[in-house]
Amino acid sequence: MVTARDFNELDKYAGSWNLLAFNSPHQHPVLTHSWISTYLKTSIPGGQKWFCLFAFDNNELVGVLPLIANEHRFLGGRYMSLQTPVHPHTMAVDFLFREDYGNRVIRLFAGFLNGMRPRVIRFKMNMVAYNSPSLDILKRGIDQIHSCFYPYSQVSIVPVEGSYNEYKKGLSRKFVANLRRSYSKLEKLGDISFTVINGGADVRENLLSFAAVEQSGWKGRKGTAVRYKFWRFFEELVINMGKREWLQWYFLNSGDKRIAGYLTIPFGRSVFIFKTGYDEEYHNCSPGSLLTEKMLEHIFSSGKYDVINFFSDFKWLLRWNVEQKPYYNVLISFDNPISIIFGRIPSAIFAGSPLVRRLKAFVMRKK
Repeated sequence: MVTARDFNELDKYAGSWNLLAFNSPHQHPVLTHSWISTYLKTSIPGGQKWFCLFAFDNNELVGVLPLIANEHRFLGGRYMSLQTPVHPHTMAVDFLFREDYGNRVIRLFAGFLNGMRPRVIRFKMNMVAYNSPSLDILKRGIDQIHSCFYPYSQVSIVPVEGSYNEYKKGLSRKFVANLRRSYSKLEKLGDISFTVINGGADVRENLLSFAAVEQSGWKGRKGTAVRYKFWRFFEELVINMGKREWLQWYFLNSGDKRIAGYLTIPFGRSVFIFKTGYDEEYHNCSPGSLLTEKMLEHIFSSGKYDVINFFSDFKWLLRWNVEQKPYYNVLISFDNPISIIFGRIPSAIFAGSPLVRRLKAFVMRKK
């Protein structure tokens, strides 16, 4: 096992890490070196430290776990709490491992964390995806650790089954009629086109173009558009993902003007719909909805994917007949007195609290 604590060490495993993530049972782009290194370089809160664990079998990388460390002082001692990277555009980070190595990787990493100094009070995995194989392993039980689970939020997905026309039959008649009316309004503007841009071509130009569309609307007024709040993160991320052809842009155009855009990440047998925006000057034509239909039709017809993951559970997605799946927070404690007293017992109390029960009922009701 290797522990990396600086970017020279981290980047040394970039290629094998990306390959492991792409071929792992998780199939989630957030688990790649491209994504995690971007987060660590641009978004880690000040004062926090990070390190990353790597597991090998005969020099082959079989497991990765990036961690953020917070130090605490009480009872005259120094202690740590750990968590996986998380912020509004980074979630679902958990144990990454090669297929059939889950138990061994989790046991190896758990043993290391349990033996660290300062002592680890607890370890929190934030917003673990509903289909993560780590969840099944932890629920079955692992020596040295104890886990508490609770659903935290949701993600909307569309299984890619059959043709787009078959999928469209599941949409409400009223919504489909509204789409037709929006097309008619938009066509009156003339010279309407749909563009798909693959891979790393003109990455920065496309990001600037997408950002201009996004900030023209309510996100710009609220100051939440990527151009204002997360620019450094997005700029580095799209460059990193574009180099590996894990990037796809969809644009709806009126003449030479882009009026709606999607930034998506095709990864394995899934497409992750990462960011969307539209020009509110055209809001009467519903350009966002029209682009969504064009994008879904293109993905269905490609035959390359099994699921479309919208990375969120925005209410407007419900009109697209999505399935909603839970993200889980996982609280892990270790078999030592400090972790049991200050990690396991509080975690168990919290996980069984009325607040969490209400949250669980709300999330599960919306599945």
